[in-house]
Amino acid sequence: MRSAPRGESVFGAALIGAGLFALYAGTGLPFGNLREPGAGFFPVVIAVALILFAAFALSSRTLEADKAQAEPGSVARVSILTAMIAAYAWLLPTVGFILCTIVLLVVLLRLGNVGWAPTIISATGGAAACYLLFTRLGMPLPSGLLGF
Repeated sequence: MRSAPRGESVFGAALIGAGLFALYAGTGLPFGNLREPGAGFFPVVIAVALILFAAFALSSRTLEADKAQAEPGSVARVSILTAMIAAYAWLLPTVGFILCTIVLLVVLLRLGNVGWAPTIISATGGAAACYLLFTRLGMPLPSGLLGF
């Protein structure tokens, strides 16, 4: 087992740094609790998760000779994903949370070569679950075209 290339190590360290900065910035906001989360609750939770996952990935990265090259089509998938996230952020206020989230999840699952039936079921269920969770926590979500 050989260690990760320098670029991956730098990227992992940068993610930890970004997580630490977000954690610092989030602690300045009211935290609240699980029943009534404040403005700092989600930024702090996400920052902690980012730090933990980046540290885990950084500590467990290995480079195998047969995995030195990127998979065919990986650049196209990353480009599609980046465009989809940008479109999601741009269209969310006008199209609405549920419809935008379903489309985003369908694209993500299809990029992962998941079949159509599981994709439709998972995307619809995932969007509905997120909607119910966020509205239950009192977060306002854009209703858009569907009206809810």
